[in-house]
Amino acid sequence: AVISNSKQQFQPGMQASISFPYQGNEGVISLPNDAVMREESGDIVWVKTKKGHYEFRMVTLGAENENSVVITKGLNNGDQVVISGTYLLSSEYTLKKGGDFMAGMNM
Repeated sequence: AVISNSKQQFQPGMQASISFPYQGNEGVISLPNDAVMREESGDIVWVKTKKGHYEFRMVTLGAENENSVVITKGLNNGDQVVISGTYLLSSEYTLKKGGDFMAGMNM
């Protein structure tokens, strides 16, 4: 990228934080960052399977910015993903099933 500096406002040694908005491409799955649970054993999202039922899926992440992340593996177009309340859903799952919902996953 080229940035105009005709007024000399940018000087050598200065630091900046730059964000480039992601322009979605057809076929690319992008989610809000809050939808992804980043665990030691891997990144997961919760997907609705039928009314009132959810399952977690391991996903592979691609490009991300401060608001969203691209999912490169683990989801299909049309999957209904939980975008808020993921930790609450995980806690409820653990209470009902007992133990850690991620136990035994060797990722």
